[in-house]
Amino acid sequence: ADETDGIAGLVENGGPPVVDPPQGAVVPKMTHYPPGAFCWIDLPSTDPAGTRAFYADILGWRAEDLPTQVGIPYTMFFKDDMAVAATYPMPPDLGGWQAQSAWLCYIAVESVDQTVARVLDAGGAVAMPAMDVAEGGRRQGRMALIRDPTGAVVGLWQAGEHVGATLFGELGALCWNELHTADTAKAGGVFVGVF
Repeated sequence: ADETDGIAGLVENGGPPVVDPPQGAVVPKMTHYPPGAFCWIDLPSTDPAGTRAFYADILGWRAEDLPTQVGIPYTMFFKDDMAVAATYPMPPDLGGWQAQSAWLCYIAVESVDQTVARVLDAGGAVAMPAMDVAEGGRRQGRMALIRDPTGAVVGLWQAGEHVGATLFGELGALCWNELHTADTAKAGGVFVGVF
C-alpha cells in the first residue's frame, strides 16, 4: 500500500485535500434533520465577547444577539447568512454539569419528552429537564439535556421554527461530533439503545 493511504497518510500530508465548491455553486440550506442526527451546537462561554471575536476572526462568523425568555442574550452565529452555532454567557450554576466553556451538541428528536423517557430506561439521566424555547412569542423548539452513565452531556432538540444549523458540512460549519469517553460500552448503551 502507498504510504499516503489511510489516516496516517492524511496526517503526514497535512490532512485531506480541501475542495472548494465550483464558482457560483449554491450551498443547500438545511431545513430538516432526521431523528438521531446532530443538528446544533452552542457554547456556554465565560467570555462571550472573546468568543464572538475569536470565531469571527477564524471562521468568518457573523454574530447576532437574540433576546431570551431567561433574560440573557443568546448570540447566534451565521456563515453566509445561514445559522451555524450559538453562544451565551455561562450561567453561574448549570446544575453541576459544566464547569468550563465547552461546545454542547444537540441531537434532533421527534419528541424530547419521549426521548428523555427512553434515556432514563437505558440508564442515562437528565442534566436539565425538558423546556420549550421561544423567541418573541414564537416557539423555536423544545429541548432537554441528558447525561450518559459516564457523565457526558448532550442536548436533545425537537425542532419548531428553529431546525438547527441551516449550514452543515461546509467550510466554517458543523461537520463532525465525537464523544471522548473512557468507557465506550457504558456510554454507547444509552446512545445506541435510544438513537
